[in-house]
Amino acid sequence: GWNSAGQHTGFRMGQRDDGEKWVESWVQVEKDGIVKGILEGENVHGDLWKEEWENTQLNAINEATGEQLMSRCGKKSGNNRDGKQWTEAWGTDDIYGQWGTRHELCVDGTEWTEHWGSNAEGDKWCAKWGVNKLGLGVTEEWGFKNGEKKLRVGQEMDGETNMEEGKIETWTEQWCKTFEDDGRLAHTHAEKVGDNGFGDRWNEKWDELYNTDGSNEKWASKRGAKDRTSDVWHEQWGERRGGPEEGEDHGKFESCWAEQEGTNGYGERWHNGWSESLDPYGGGGHKVCNKFKKLANGSEMIERSGEEWDGKGWFQKGGETVHNGGKVDGWHEQAW
Repeated sequence: GWNSAGQHTGFRMGQRDDGEKWVESWVQVEKDGIVKGILEGENVHGDLWKEEWENTQLNAINEATGEQLMSRCGKKSGNNRDGKQWTEAWGTDDIYGQWGTRHELCVDGTEWTEHWGSNAEGDKWCAKWGVNKLGLGVTEEWGFKNGEKKLRVGQEMDGETNMEEGKIETWTEQWCKTFEDDGRLAHTHAEKVGDNGFGDRWNEKWDELYNTDGSNEKWASKRGAKDRTSDVWHEQWGERRGGPEEGEDHGKFESCWAEQEGTNGYGERWHNGWSESLDPYGGGGHKVCNKFKKLANGSEMIERSGEEWDGKGWFQKGGETVHNGGKVDGWHEQAW
């Protein structure tokens, strides 16, 4: 009901099917086109919550319906029986769009935060990140983003102008880092996926593994496609380093490799590979490189080369070129 101060007050209570009882009370005030309110509640298990809101009439009218445009915002917070703390905030605007955020913190230190929103043009986005406590002192930090954006008519990309309605640019990103109980970084993983609405698409991934002896391994992969030129490609590479010696920040290089393959709109196809390894103590090592290309007319070209050495002065190198199955060039040299 209304009280003498011009406030609208209320009270309610209830019981759920599981027997849990709860109670809420609220106060709402309206003045100069602005409505403000506060609600508080609790249950018999000790869960507490509070909500505040504000609705404001904008100085604008919906031309289609004749209704007054509004802006609304609010926030919530609470404490659960298990000790979890949480907060929320949100807003909507009949002119600009809407947004929201939420944060949770658990007793064990696990927590996460989320932001999201959209605008009047139809663009949407969301970001979420946090920390997980996995037991035995292991901690995981993680994050996630995604969104979509409508391409505007007249928008340009690489010399191409969009003249169509309904095209959408999309993206997704996620990452995670794992830490041992002593704070040492043990593993990193990340991934990106995207589409720019002009026919370009990509997917990137990478991982880093850090061992207890200080050695580490890294790996990455990229895939892509371009509709305008009918290009499709894939690249990946990896690296390994040993544990650092005393006084060193980084371990010695041991091996690495890379690979690339793809096709294009001319009907060409290629596949290249390369690797290298090194004995960080003895000094010996080797390199290998292979290249393959097939042209639209069916002609094939292959190039191979290699090198090895023992770190004491001996080495040998060699390579060859093959065209349509026939060797057209070759070389070899050696030293003691």
